[in-house]
Parts: sequence; C-alpha cells; structure tokens
Amino acid sequence: MNKRKNSISQKKQVFTTDMLFDLIKSPVFNFKSYNMLSEKKQYTFDVDLRLTKPQIQSLFLQAFGVNVIEVNTLIPPRKKRKYTAIAGYKNRFKRVFLTLKEDQSIPYVDSLMSSFLEQMLQKMASQNAAASTDQPSSQESAQNAAASTDQPSSQESPPTQPS
Repeated sequence: MNKRKNSISQKKQVFTTDMLFDLIKSPVFNFKSYNMLSEKKQYTFDVDLRLTKPQIQSLFLQAFGVNVIEVNTLIPPRKKRKYTAIAGYKNRFKRVFLTLKEDQSIPYVDSLMSSFLEQMLQKMASQNAAASTDQPSSQESAQNAAASTDQPSSQESPPTQPS
C-alpha cells in the first residue's frame, strides 16, 4: 500500500507559466457577476479544474498584473446533456471569484462586461416593446367588450338556405 500512496503523490502535476495562460477558460458574464463586480470588486472566471488557489493567484498576477486579495473557488455539479441517442456530461470546470485591491481592475474584462450589460438591456427593451404591441391595452379591450355587449343581436341576419 505504501508504494501506491507514494506513486499517487508523485503524479502531481507542476504547471509552467506558459501552461498557466491556457488554463483560464473564460470570464463569466451574467447579472450576478456584474453585481459582484460593481459592488464588491470581485471578478468571476472559469478556470481549469486542476488549479489550486495559490496557482490561480500567481496566474492572475502574471497575466493581468493585478494583486489578488482573496480567491474563492466553486466546482459546480456536473450536468447531464443528451443529444440524439448519445448521452453524456458537460465538461467540468472550476469557477473562481477574485477580489482585487481597491485601486486595481482588469480593463479587458470591464469593457466586455459593459458591452454585455448594454446588449442585455437592449434585448430586454425589445422584448418589452414586442410584448406591449402584441397585447392591446386594457382600456381598449374593455371598450371593445362593452361595445360588443351593447349591440343588439337582432341585427344579425339568419343564414340563408340554398334553393
């Protein structure tokens, strides 16, 4: 058993700086991450599952030149996906929440986040406009309903029979 434990501990991977840049998968853009960025100055990224907190901290120091105060990580549960007859799982990742110093930021992510927010607001505005044109106003529908009940039904002509 001792040999097995030793062989497992020896298989730990050591990442070089060139590899670290490839391990950032993407920044996360959603309303929750925007609120965290604006209120708490926390950035959200998806990174490789194998990275540890010290490695993540050094990675962002080298990649973006920012001092990270705190690193919080989360590994979400794996989700099933099913296409045609083949069922599988989505890829695993680690979500990282980085707290930076007050005077520091990542301008690239800030610009992407602002453009994301503008797109979402435009999309919501167009959906609201489409919903308001599809449904008549409540006053118009109430007037139409009252007008249809006021008309006598005797004006309708009975169906004619063919001779």
